This record gives sequence, C-alpha cells and structure tokens, in this order.
Amino acid sequence: MESNSQDALPGISKDLSCVASGTLIATPDGQKDSVKFNLGDAVMTASVSSTGGKLTLQWSNAEIGFHHDLLPTASHRDRLLVEIELERTKLRCTLDQWLLLPNGEWTTAGLLRPDMQLVDKDGASLAISSIEKGYFKDGIQSIMTNRPWNGSPDGHILLANGIVIGDFAMQVYS
Repeated sequence: MESNSQDALPGISKDLSCVASGTLIATPDGQKDSVKFNLGDAVMTASVSSTGGKLTLQWSNAEIGFHHDLLPTASHRDRLLVEIELERTKLRCTLDQWLLLPNGEWTTAGLLRPDMQLVDKDGASLAISSIEKGYFKDGIQSIMTNRPWNGSPDGHILLANGIVIGDFAMQVYS
C-alpha cells in the first residue's frame, strides 16, 4: 500500500474510503484528478443551507488536510464499490461515501435507490439513471479538507465529478 497521508488521525482506520481513483474534484482552478492531490493543495468546499425547500451551496477555498491513496495492487482483492450513473456524469465510490440529497439530508452511497436524486454544485437535483454495486479493481482516494470538524458538514463538502459529496471527515466523525 502506498500512501500520501498525514498522520493527523491517529487510531483512525484508513480502510474507510471515499472515491475511486480518477474522480475529478473541484479546485479553485478547475477540476483535478483525485490521485494528484497533495497535502496543502487547494480544493473547493461548501456550506449548505435550505430556504423554502431550495438548497444553497456557498463555495469557498480550503486546503487538503488529509489525503490517503489506497492504490490497486496485484495482491489486492477487488473492492465492493457503488457506481452511480446520472444524466451527464457518474461516480464510483465506497458504500460509506456521504452524498447530499435535494432535501438537504445526507445518505451513504450504499443506501441509494434508483428513484432518488443527488445534488450538483448549484443545489439543483440530479436524477440517478442507475446504481450498480460491484467489485472493482479501482484505487481509492480518501480526501479531507483542513477545516476542523465541528459536528456540521460545512467545510467538509466537496464536488466530485459534478456531484456534491462529503469528505473523509464525514465518514470518520458521522
């Protein structure tokens, strides 16, 4: 196993994961492959509010505070992942990956159903076309901002392949 991680989370299992290698994460300069992040790199993060049933995402800059590569190797068995297809994009992630729903609630990828919707960067609904759980050989990227965890996802919301997700802190602390 190769790692580009910070030991800021002693005692926390790095088996918790996030997104498949190759997922594009929003940065102030555009999208960046999840594999290419280093500690301190700029990333976009959001806070979310809901007024009258409409989600508002306020995006700001943050830095990567934790990044862990779980790269595929010949000795690794395939990983159980979820591939979520939407109209113009798809996301492959672990079952414990947090995703924002149009009602402002969060769910994990393993609990998604085809009749559900996710959210884009502007808070608009994205209809799920299909969901496939399966074993894939993808590497996994665990990414967390440098913002402190205060019990709220604000500051720990990322944009992955155009879909609003929670960072690794949400998996660890939620």
